[in-house]
Amino acid sequence: MIKTNKTFYRVLSLTIGVLAIGIPLLVGYLNGKKYDKAIRKNPSITLGTVYDYEAIYKHSPVLKYEFEFEGKKFYSSSSSSGTGNWEDEYKILFRKVKGRSFPVFFSKDSPGRYNKILIIPADFEEFNLNYPDSLNWIKTLL
Repeated sequence: MIKTNKTFYRVLSLTIGVLAIGIPLLVGYLNGKKYDKAIRKNPSITLGTVYDYEAIYKHSPVLKYEFEFEGKKFYSSSSSSGTGNWEDEYKILFRKVKGRSFPVFFSKDSPGRYNKILIIPADFEEFNLNYPDSLNWIKTLL
């Protein structure tokens, strides 16, 4: 009887642990798919300017940027598409990219919500775009 209770509680603990980790991962994955589909719907590219870098405790660090579309200014933030450690890549780059302009890929249907600044090669690869020669100086900094 005691052994059964221990087994039950171990299985219960394991199940709760798997659900506690699995559900947020699934929700994140589904949100990512939704975002990916939305940003590619009615897409366009414009130039945006990096104005800040922020690393918030327990959150992905982001570059903050602004861009204009149809006479309206949008402020946004973006993390890297790279498979490496984003914080390391952009922490190194931030001093060099602050105040500079880079392409911003966005959905014309909702530019303020669905947009992404393109800086490193992985950012361009995410949208099957060729990396421009004008940004090769970024590669030398990475």
